[in-house]
Amino acid sequence: MLNRRSLAVGALVALGTLAAPVVVAQQASPADQAITYRKSVYQVILWNLGPMGGMVQGKVPFDANTFARNAQRIATMAPMLNEAYQVESAVPGKTRAKAEIWKNKADFDKLMQDFVTQSASFAAVAKGGDLAKIRPAFGQMTQTCKACHDKYRSE
Repeated sequence: MLNRRSLAVGALVALGTLAAPVVVAQQASPADQAITYRKSVYQVILWNLGPMGGMVQGKVPFDANTFARNAQRIATMAPMLNEAYQVESAVPGKTRAKAEIWKNKADFDKLMQDFVTQSASFAAVAKGGDLAKIRPAFGQMTQTCKACHDKYRSE
């Protein structure tokens, strides 16, 4: 049978294990935190965009429910992106973000807002489930991504 001391030690070890990721996150620089956040949001967007691209191209069977769900996820994530483009995250070599982002922040912000607006419109179209309407809306939404990438992302 375990005594109280053994239980207390076990609880402290378990608590320390659970708290370790928080301590590590707190030790990361603000730049690293912003970059990690930004990359995570992009990863969620890409995860949801991929299957939709396959459906639009006819490479994957169209599933209206999955498509609408993924489009809504993108619309939810889009507004989160711009807040992760803080000036301290302009660290050459850590991301593909060009320095021009911070030199032309107003233009960058406009392009990001275009993506937010277009992704919300796209989600509304996707909710209707009509592939004939979804295809052009998908193209418009992805063009807003491309417009930003063309100017502010290095390959």
